[in-house]
Amino acid sequence: MEIIGYILGIVIPNVLFSFHALILDSEYVEFLKIIIPTVIGSVTAIFVTARWQSKKDISIIRNQILNEFQSFKEELVLMETFIAKIILKNIVVDKKPINKLEELLPFGYNYYPEMSPEDKIFSIDKIDDVKFKFPSNPKDSFNEEFNLFETEFINKRKMVTKFVSSVRQYYKDESLDKNFDLLWNDMMAIHILIHKIYRTENEEDFISLIHEINSSFGRIFERTIKYDKQLAKEKIDI
Repeated sequence: MEIIGYILGIVIPNVLFSFHALILDSEYVEFLKIIIPTVIGSVTAIFVTARWQSKKDISIIRNQILNEFQSFKEELVLMETFIAKIILKNIVVDKKPINKLEELLPFGYNYYPEMSPEDKIFSIDKIDDVKFKFPSNPKDSFNEEFNLFETEFINKRKMVTKFVSSVRQYYKDESLDKNFDLLWNDMMAIHILIHKIYRTENEEDFISLIHEINSSFGRIFERTIKYDKQLAKEKIDI
């Protein structure tokens, strides 16, 4: 934009001034007919190029920010996956109508009998007797999965911090920063709930916490989708 200002404010006026005294000379009139369109064309080309480059830069920055936000979404998936792992690791075949998988598995790992199409691949009854059995030593049983989850969860923290910095630097809409603070707060609450589940030794308390965390997953995933759309829509300032 500085180049355009220089051309419009200095170059063109100087060209016109230099030839003003000779304007009645037919040779210079013909010369001006050539030079003026050339200068105007050059200015237009510079303006179009600068505008295209600006759009390109914005596109690159937006993709970078969306990629950074992906780390936050991956942390949510890690938490959901941990819950699915500890449920599926402790399953048995049991006819008793308790601890059904469909009642305990998080949404991303669950199945829903009522959603089965008429041409389903097999009768849902074939897996309806697969149940969760609370282990006798829950902390020992969940230890490997928990340690793996916690390591991966913490390793993604750096990218999430980078995302927050990018939002504050490039977005004019301050609500993006505030809304992400709310999302992060919710995720930290769920993270603490996972620690509580890991340390729970009573089956009834464990089942109650699983229901609570699955409900929390549904709410935070819904808000994350809305935030993702806002992030892609709002204007970036560079």
